[in-house]
Amino acid sequence: MMDLEDAIQDEVPSMRTQLSIEFLSALKSFGEGQNIIPVSSTYGSGMEDIYNAAQQIYFGGEDLSKG
Repeated sequence: MMDLEDAIQDEVPSMRTQLSIEFLSALKSFGEGQNIIPVSSTYGSGMEDIYNAAQQIYFGGEDLSKG
């Protein structure tokens, strides 16, 4: 599986590619310990992972839909 940085580097050079590289660099500057959760609005993948991460951060694992 290709990681995000490799995927960006494999793109055809463009303003969008440069923006993606700079954005990834900014994310890394916030800390390597943070996980990037890949999502796709096209395929709907990754949304459950974001939901689970939000539960862990804000509610200690409790289900957000309760109460």
